[in-house]
Amino acid sequence: MAAETIRAELRTLHELDPSSSRLLEALACVLTRVAMADEDISDCETVEMEGTVMRLAQLPPAQAVLAVEIAKQRTCLGGVGYTAAISRDLRRQTDPRYRLELLHGLIDVACADGDLSDSEGAAIRRIATELGFTPQLANELIEESRRSLHA
Repeated sequence: MAAETIRAELRTLHELDPSSSRLLEALACVLTRVAMADEDISDCETVEMEGTVMRLAQLPPAQAVLAVEIAKQRTCLGGVGYTAAISRDLRRQTDPRYRLELLHGLIDVACADGDLSDSEGAAIRRIATELGFTPQLANELIEESRRSLHA
């Protein structure tokens, strides 16, 4: 029964229009890039990624889980990896409010395991710039999150 449910959810993902599909793939990819920046994707980071995908892509939980798992496997198995073009595509496809929400989501993923590492911070800064944000904004949000983690 579980296999049939998974197949049904995958079919639904495959039936997304091409624009929505590209947006979902890019979203899951940038989230995975941040989670993988410290060379380990924790369960907490995975759950946070799924929540961000549900919220920003407006997907039901099962589809968000599948989208995140696909992105993680592609990254971990050396398949299609992250490129700056993915973030730039997100910049073109979305409005500033969506991108700011995504930036907060990236930081939430990095903080999910209780630490925002230097490598995660560097990945967030790179992606933020590619999304059209100033390095100052990214730094302010990262430092604010680090203070909250250590408070």
